[in-house]
Amino acid sequence: MEKGRGKADGSTRCLYKILGVEYVASTKEIRKAYIKHTLELHPNKNPEDRDTMKKLHDAFVILGDPQKRALYDAMGCVESGDCRASPYDCCRRRNERVTLGDIESFCEHYRGSEAEVKDLKGLYMKYGGNMDKVFANLMCSEPREDSRRFMEVLGTAISSGNHTFNPKAYFLGLN
Repeated sequence: MEKGRGKADGSTRCLYKILGVEYVASTKEIRKAYIKHTLELHPNKNPEDRDTMKKLHDAFVILGDPQKRALYDAMGCVESGDCRASPYDCCRRRNERVTLGDIESFCEHYRGSEAEVKDLKGLYMKYGGNMDKVFANLMCSEPREDSRRFMEVLGTAISSGNHTFNPKAYFLGLN
């Protein structure tokens, strides 16, 4: 089951799983899956399984509406009030424990990414080229491992005229 999309014990439904669609499914794909399952599970064909049909309908009502879907994706719930009744439970339901492996995996994907380059350039400008502050505030950065790579990225940006150059701060921060 995807992170944050309901609990495995069934106390919170994973609406994407109920409809049998991926998290990135389009509204058209969600509607198509709903119609397919409705034909299979309609109460006239399965009178003993009305609960499943109700869950299917509820999932479609939420995921078929872009605003409700966005709220569900963000909070794991919708207007039924389950988040307002217990914000702590809602937060726990949405957020699983973060492991060291999760952090290492994130850092592995973040290093060298466009997001890291954007953050690096932004922090360089914010702190006026003070690389000590840049390293202190840039996620997953290690001065000994990343100094040369950061010099290349910033050097390219500076030579292209996109950033101002502060040689004293730039080189002092990379020692």
